[in-house]
Amino acid sequence: MKLKIEDEKKFLVKRMPGKYLNLAGKEITQWYIGVNPPVRVRIENFDDCYLTIKIKKSPGVNREFEQEIHPKFADRLARFRK
Repeated sequence: MKLKIEDEKKFLVKRMPGKYLNLAGKEITQWYIGVNPPVRVRIENFDDCYLTIKIKKSPGVNREFEQEIHPKFADRLARFRK
């Protein structure tokens, strides 16, 4: 499992492009275990689990650190929900 680092930029989308309307969705459950900086646990499709930390880099840009984690570890982190 490799640590993924990216700069996240925010954009306002006024209308969803048509090519994305018929894509299959996925089940997502997420919660925060910290708020400053935001620390998020996300479970996608019941078995892909991620721990994410976001740090403000500049106005409108966050640096995001994301690591895949074991589902049992995600379950243990649930008791620290904010």
